[in-house]
Formats: sequence, structure tokens, C-alpha cells
Amino acid sequence: MEKWIKKIMQFGGLFLFMSCNQPVDVVTIDLSREEAEIPPSLYGIFFEEITHSGDGGLYAEMIRNRGFEDGTLPSGTVLKDGKAVAKPLHCYSNDSINHFSIAWNDSLFMESWEVKCVSDTRPPFYEITEVKPLNNATPHALFIDLGASASDVWVMNDGYWGIAVTEGQRYNFQFYLFTEELKNTVVTAALLDREEQIVVSKNFQIERDGSWNHYEGTFTVDTTANDLRFALLLPHKGKVYIDFVSMFPENTFCGHKNGLREDVAGMLRDLRPDFVRWPGGCIVEGLTMDNRIKWKEMIGDIVKRPGEYNLWGYRSTYGFGYHEFLQFCEDIDADGMFVCNAGMSCLFRNGDYWEEENRIDNLIQDALDAIEYALGDTTTVYGKRRAENGHAAPFPLKYVEVGNENVGLRYVKNYNRFYKAIKEKYPQIEVVCALMFSPYIQEAEKIDILDPHYYETAGWFYNNADVYDKLPDDIPYKIYVGEYAAIGRPSLYSSLAEAAYLTGVERNADKVQMVSYAPLIENAAHGKDHLLVLKNDSVYGRTNYYVLKM
Repeated sequence: MEKWIKKIMQFGGLFLFMSCNQPVDVVTIDLSREEAEIPPSLYGIFFEEITHSGDGGLYAEMIRNRGFEDGTLPSGTVLKDGKAVAKPLHCYSNDSINHFSIAWNDSLFMESWEVKCVSDTRPPFYEITEVKPLNNATPHALFIDLGASASDVWVMNDGYWGIAVTEGQRYNFQFYLFTEELKNTVVTAALLDREEQIVVSKNFQIERDGSWNHYEGTFTVDTTANDLRFALLLPHKGKVYIDFVSMFPENTFCGHKNGLREDVAGMLRDLRPDFVRWPGGCIVEGLTMDNRIKWKEMIGDIVKRPGEYNLWGYRSTYGFGYHEFLQFCEDIDADGMFVCNAGMSCLFRNGDYWEEENRIDNLIQDALDAIEYALGDTTTVYGKRRAENGHAAPFPLKYVEVGNENVGLRYVKNYNRFYKAIKEKYPQIEVVCALMFSPYIQEAEKIDILDPHYYETAGWFYNNADVYDKLPDDIPYKIYVGEYAAIGRPSLYSSLAEAAYLTGVERNADKVQMVSYAPLIENAAHGKDHLLVLKNDSVYGRTNYYVLKM
């Protein structure tokens, strides 16, 4: 034993000798220097409906295209030669005409849906129709002539790249059905595997009374899978209309109906953000002014929310709406930042704008109404509406941003009007200017917070950790870096580059008082570049998620 102890000591001594001769990195901490105090508001999150971050992501709805509305043209466009074409109007930034259009196909109405006979090769006749609208906001429904088939018919939905369930969990579903010919006939709601075998099912007696009828139920599954389909099994007789088919896990974040995915929302909560910026981003501006976000269509009964095709290439349900955003802020103890349209659409799309005073006044009033919905007591119009929607107490709204990545004198003129109106009625609201660093900034009468964005290479972030050191100490506004990300192939290197940049943010926390990464969430069907990446059954954070968590 003594011999081995001597050998170990000799080895240890050799190791120590070798270690002492190796180059050593030194971190020196100078406690005598006092830098800027880091405010609690520094780190927040920014949500935008992009790459199915909401629908098919944070929002827990499991049925895709639940209202058969995905083929509806983007507001402000017309169908021409297979394209959704915007009206040619001058772009607000330089008065050019962008002639904006996107390819369009009516098959989008059946996005994620399939109508199929159980055993017969002759399919039934079906189409998307507005003949029997469930409501005016969502006028399209699926019509099926079952008599054209000699067998029962499956109406199946793939969900968002498959429907995921967990053994022992409960899932609540609903659908609307209109028929005058299926009285006392059984319709089966089911989850199917990829061989179209029933995993779980529930039967419904269908009524015939010349109106839409609502049916709802719960599945309790005894298996775990991520590739199921939701289906309705219809008897092969009569004619039927179907609309608004929806399914949610019973366990949503904080137990809210029309709620959020527990796993995704939980990872956002774990970042402990001080604020949440919502709803964008470019979708606030829209492809056209008609296509812009309209928050009043994003509250109340989800069956009557019209949704909208957004400029990131798919239709939003508006399910994760203004009320749900404010509720999420409250649930994670964060302040809300609402972004409103400033009178102009995205300059990289159609770029059309409003300049008539009455139209800008209407947009300003819309922003004031949004604040009232969040903060007003129940004697106000929109405070009462909030209470009717299930939340009598005010929500934690603290900031309003006017526009997004806007430029030029037209924006500044509108911004000044928004700022004055908001401050006169709600002096406690901090108003964010979307002008970024611009020569026109001197035309702004007053700025509380300025919002520059940075999408640069990892090398840029490494080399510009001192970018805010160069700003004067007496700038008359706070800086909010509302969007930043190292572009290119995501890697640990790019995450460390962002971390290096954030050291400069923290060192200048007297100037830069708020920051949020973008984009926040990405469905893996689109890629893996954002802070959180998810599938229908799982979610993980990239390395920069853990940078921010630290």
C-alpha cells in the first residue's frame, strides 16, 4: 500500500509540475469599479406568429384549419391568374408601387383535411361552401353529399404534422354539424392511427332541426403516439355540413380553456421574462393595410374569430389572441407590450399607407381601446368587455409600441400623434418608437423608448459588444433591442456571439434597458433556427435559450 501511495504522490507531483508550466487564463474582477445598475426590465420575450410559433406551436389547438377558412384570400387582395394580388398603391417609404402578389390556390380550403370512403372506391361529392355559414366571421363550411357514396365516409384531419397524445391524458373536442337528413343517425368522432384503425372513439346522435348543432366530448387515450388523425365517421346517406372542428388537451398551461401548451409555455415561463412583446413584428403591419392585425377580432368566442392569412405564409386562427396574450403575461408575472399599427403596411410587401386624418384617428382610437381593454375598470366599454370574457381585474399592460421597423417622416408624423393621445389618457403607459436609429429621430417630439433591431452575423455580434459604449451618456430615451439574432447556421458559436453582445448590453444598462431575442419559437417542420424548437409532442431550447435562461 505504501508503495502505491508513493507512486500516486509522484504522479500527482508530476501533474502539478506540468500544470504550473501551462499557459493560464486569468479573469480579473475589479470590485472598486461601479458600473450601470441592471434594471429588472432588461430581459423579456417577443412573440410573433411565424413558422407556426402560435398555431401548431404555443397555442394548444390540435386541429389544423379547424374552420375550413385557410383558402380565404388575404384581406386587401383579389384573385387574378392564380395569384392573390394587392391593389397597386404607393409605398409609404419612397412612393414606389410594389405590385405585390403571392401565388394562391383554392385547395388551401382543405388544408390538412381528407374525405375518404371507408370501403368503397367511389368517393362522395364534397366542396367548401358559403351556402350554410356557421357565422359571418367564418362563412366557409365543408359540404358532403353522402348519398354519392356506397359506403360510410371518413372526414379526417392530420393536425399539425400529426396529432400527439399521451397515455392516460384527456382531450376535449367539439364540432358543429348541420343536416336535414341524418335524424337520429350516429356519427362517430375518433382518433385514428396511420392504418386508419380506431384508437379511441365516441358516438353522437345527430339531430335534424334545420340549424347548426354543437357537439362536444372527451377522449381518454390508453396509448402514447404522435402520428394520429382526428376523424368523423359519417353514414352513407343524406347531405351534411361540417364546421369548426377543434381539439385541445385538457391539461393546458394554468388550466385555461382555449389555452397554451404546458410544455412550451413552461419553458417560456422558466426564462422569467419581465415583459412580453406581442403580436409582432411584420404581421402588425400586414401584407396590406387591410391585412394588418386587428385586435378586436382576437377576443371573445373563438368560433367567431375570423383569423387572417399572415405575411409569413399561412393563415392564423387568431386563437392565441389579445386576451390570451394578456392572460399569459399575468400567468408568468410579466408586463405586456402591445404593438399597434401606425398607419402603414410592411414596406417589403405592398407598403400601402393611410394618411387621411380621420383614418389615423381611427387607428389611434383602436390603440386607446386596446389599452382600455387591458386596464379599464368594468364601467368602461372595453373593461366591461374584458370582464365579460372572464377577467374582471385589469391585466398587466405597461408598454405600447407604435408600429414595427418603420421609417421616414410619414411614420414620425403618425407616431407623434399616437404618442400625444396615449400619454394624455394613459400617462403611465411607456410608448415605444419603432423608428430604430434614424436621421428622422430628431423629428419625433418625445420618445420614451427606442426599438432598434439587429439581425447580423455571429462575427458582427462578437465585434460589436461595445456598440453601446459609443452612445452618449445623455441620450433622452431608453433603448429596447426588440429583436436580435445571429443569422446563419445556428450553433454554439453563434449563441456565444450573442452572449458576448449581451455583455455590452448589461455594461450599458443605463442606456439599454430592455432586450428580447427573435424569433422566439419555430415548429420543426419549418427548421431549427429559433430560440425554442418544437414538434407536436416535444420542445427543446437551442443553446441561446440557455444563454438567456442564465
